[in-house]
Amino acid sequence: MTVLTDHPAPAGMSDPLDQAAALLACIETEPAVFLRGLDHHHAGALITAGLPTLRYRRTPYPGHQEHLVVDLATGDGVRIDVRYDKTDRAAIARVAQTDNGVLFNRLVAHLTWWDLNGRPAVANIPAALAAQNNVLRAS
Repeated sequence: MTVLTDHPAPAGMSDPLDQAAALLACIETEPAVFLRGLDHHHAGALITAGLPTLRYRRTPYPGHQEHLVVDLATGDGVRIDVRYDKTDRAAIARVAQTDNGVLFNRLVAHLTWWDLNGRPAVANIPAALAAQNNVLRAS
C-alpha cells in the first residue's frame, strides 16, 4: 500500500506529508527503536542529506513528538511517535508505516550510520557517504 497512488488525497490535500499523515493516523503504532538523530534540531536536513527522496516533518505535542517521513519516489510513509519516559529515563518510540518496514529500516540504517560516523554536520553528509561508497567499491 502506498500513500500517493493507492489512496487519493482528501479534497484540498495535495501535500504528500499531509496525505501520509491522514493515512498513517488510521494505522496502529507498534513498538520501535528510538532513532538517534530524530532528537537533532536539524533532523529533516539530516535525513534528506542522505536520503534525498524523503520529506520530513516534526510536530510537537504536549508530552510527545510526532515525526512524519514520506518517500516521494515510492509514496511510502512512516509516523514515529516519541515520548520520554521519566521513570526509565528513556525515549520510547512507536511507529506506524505503510510499507512493511522498508522505509523505517532505511531510516534506521541512515541514522545509525550518521551516529556511528561521529555525527557529521549536515553539509558533510553527502561527501562522507560518497567517500564510504568509494571505499566499499574498491574493496
